[in-house]
Amino acid sequence: MFISLPFCDKHLQLFVTVMEKSPDPIVRINLLIGFGDLICRFPNLVEPWTSYLFNILKDEDDSVRLNALLTVSKLISNEMVKVKAYVSEVARLIVDKEESIAQRAVDLFEEISQKGSSLYNVLCNSLVPSFIIRQGVLCTTCSWTLFSVCPPTLIQ
Repeated sequence: MFISLPFCDKHLQLFVTVMEKSPDPIVRINLLIGFGDLICRFPNLVEPWTSYLFNILKDEDDSVRLNALLTVSKLISNEMVKVKAYVSEVARLIVDKEESIAQRAVDLFEEISQKGSSLYNVLCNSLVPSFIIRQGVLCTTCSWTLFSVCPPTLIQ
């Protein structure tokens, strides 16, 4: 798939389907890492499929979620994907039950804020409607992301 654009185009739907629905977490992990590489190799072809990568951040398996977050972090750091459309999926991981995932999500938001991103412009609009969860989780997530991403002058 990495060598030929037409081959990748022809088989991308199957690739994404297996990445999403495979019962084996190792298969899902390997395919999502490969998907990250495909985004770098054929960004225009794969861009419409990036929502599937962010959906894997909700996987029930901790190792799959961690690898998805690491892949997403790498892509965001290299500016291959924009986090704005999917900020709620990443922010949700700040309160993940797995400590390493929660810490990596925090690290990602700190990295984004240091790059001078204008993520705070879309943060509230995208976080609140997407969180149909406990109020405490929403408060924790919103307060942490707002104070880490927003410039101090905006918070005042």
